[in-house]
Amino acid sequence: MTSRPTTLPPSIPFARSPHGVVAADSVVVRLIGEFDLAAADRLRADLRQVLDDAAPGVDLVLDAGDLAFLDLVALRVVLDAQQEVAARGGRVLVRSPAPCLRRMVDLLALQDRLPTEPAAA
Repeated sequence: MTSRPTTLPPSIPFARSPHGVVAADSVVVRLIGEFDLAAADRLRADLRQVLDDAAPGVDLVLDAGDLAFLDLVALRVVLDAQQEVAARGGRVLVRSPAPCLRRMVDLLALQDRLPTEPAAA
């Protein structure tokens, strides 16, 4: 399976942009920096663009290794994306979850909606 950079427009530094990678069955989006109320709309727009460009059944992989902070508003955006991906026959997987995200997933018992995997080799 070959991957290629997405053709999506660049976004602000902590969001996806050239970091996104498309493969035949998944789209990888890197979450870099802090996602809070101030960044939630941009995150929503970025994920919306990714989902609009993705084929039905494609998985969304969120690479969260460089995530510094995520508040409940931004988590809601991620959960909304997860719900849409599931409705389209795909799933969301969190790769390399930062401690802040892992803690929220554990505290809110979201392991079924946001399963995790270690960093890619």
